[in-house]
Amino acid sequence: MISAGRRKTIRILVAEDDLEDQMLLSDAFEYVHHKIEFVESGKLLEAELEDNHFPDIILLDLFMPPNSGLETLKHLKAHPDWRHIPVIIYSNFDDDEFVNEAYALGATSFISKPVTFEELVDEMRKLVTYWENTVTLSGMSISRHRKASSYAA
Repeated sequence: MISAGRRKTIRILVAEDDLEDQMLLSDAFEYVHHKIEFVESGKLLEAELEDNHFPDIILLDLFMPPNSGLETLKHLKAHPDWRHIPVIIYSNFDDDEFVNEAYALGATSFISKPVTFEELVDEMRKLVTYWENTVTLSGMSISRHRKASSYAA
């Protein structure tokens, strides 16, 4: 258990194919003193997980080739080793139908891409604060990530 005042660091894996959005997210997370990792597609996200590199949370864009974010979400939540990983949909397309489908498929939350960089920094600050200081995450992703890292050493 984490004691009061002691901050845990979470591993955030972002599935985003747009290089400009990757740069903006990277800069925003830098402002909140947090590093993130990127994959450019759902296929690469699944490959990362197949290699036992489990993040604590996944930030998933809805529209990426070759599979949509919703199709990737469906695969993640159907896999017994991955279904526990919180998946946050991050998209500029927040139509009610897509939002409802994302939640029905097991999304943890849905964040609409902010319009300004200041709003993006604020949203990412809230995300990191919530997941590092408020939520108790499953130890599965943390312990598996550490095991995989120690095997690679």
